[in-house]
Amino acid sequence: MAQKLDTLLNYRYEVRSPETCTITDLAGIHLCTAVPGCVAEFFGDGHPVTLSSDLAVMRSIPGRPAQSRTLHLVDSDSASLELQADHVYRAGESTSLALNVSEPAADFICELSFSCGSIAAEFSSPAEWRWRGDDVADGAFVPAANKRYSVVLFSDGVLMRGLVRGETL
Repeated sequence: MAQKLDTLLNYRYEVRSPETCTITDLAGIHLCTAVPGCVAEFFGDGHPVTLSSDLAVMRSIPGRPAQSRTLHLVDSDSASLELQADHVYRAGESTSLALNVSEPAADFICELSFSCGSIAAEFSSPAEWRWRGDDVADGAFVPAANKRYSVVLFSDGVLMRGLVRGETL
């Protein structure tokens, strides 16, 4: 059973939860995947959002409006991306993706979405990154065919972490 929360335009919420939660808007569109201790930012029209986890708890952060994010449309099916903080990367069907971050700050966070066609995309990231979520095996993210992925990458101050949610197309 999911929780509905009223949101404010351009507002930040701290996520306090024992597990990862997914946040969707009124139309069911994926807004973000949140982990305990992270901040979920909402850019919207004030309509309610839904948390996928009953255990998730969100608390608004007074006086902390959301920061704008820069959107990058990835127009190639094969890309090598140098990810930047506070950026959102959106790709279509990908055959190959290579990710890297140069010296991420302790508050680094960015988002990436991409699809795999009938053949899974080749994917690479630095070996020291930690991955959790869908299609993660032995600490490595391995995309599967015919899926759309939403990835949140962030620094916990020591390690780079990736949270993955995949949906079958």
